Amino acid sequence: MPLDKFRCYKNLGDKNVLGLVEDSDRLVLDVGCGAGDLGLLIRNKFPLAKVVGITCSFSEQKEASSKLSQCMVLDLEKDSLDQIQDSYFDLLILSHILEHLTDPVEVLIRLLNKLKIGGRIIIAVPNVLFWRQRLLFIRGSFEYTEGGPMHITHLHFYSYNSITRLIMDPIKELKLVNKFGAGHIPMGIFRKLFPANAVGYLDNLALSIFPNLFSYEIILVAKKIARENE
Repeated sequence: MPLDKFRCYKNLGDKNVLGLVEDSDRLVLDVGCGAGDLGLLIRNKFPLAKVVGITCSFSEQKEASSKLSQCMVLDLEKDSLDQIQDSYFDLLILSHILEHLTDPVEVLIRLLNKLKIGGRIIIAVPNVLFWRQRLLFIRGSFEYTEGGPMHITHLHFYSYNSITRLIMDPIKELKLVNKFGAGHIPMGIFRKLFPANAVGYLDNLALSIFPNLFSYEIILVAKKIARENE
């Protein structure tokens, strides 16, 4: 995540991630906070929460500073994290960040020093094997795009099946407590013909059976545990 002075990424905030934040998460570090949209949702939902953001863009910092408790500009792979207090945060959020990093595991290990023992980390990444993307691969299309799982800035690609092995397994301080995919099955016009609860049931059933096919986003929740010699 190299410094980019002029980039300013805005969105509506990831509702899947927001739904996992708890009232006890009073100190939150949003890594790759963009313009601060997710952090603002967290503060609106939990007024007592302090949300600190990290971005690689001065433009994003300007936007996010009015929405978050604090926002700092850092290159996660080059800059020191000493200005951030160790064992301080209740929750770390890395939403669609790891795929942009050269060495995501090394960055994650450094960031874990800022999390309390027993604190949680929420990770969200795009699923490169979502059914829409699979159709493009089958057609012989492997093209970088301006959005989605094949974004031109992505350095790593994850699937529902590979993310645990690539990110969780190498880090012994993390215990996976939840993993799920967000997505839907392709129903076309039939989606509007069935009751919303029936459609939701079918989507959830498909995601539970074939998460690697129907998930556009993969979400992991892990807890920081003490090292065995501590």
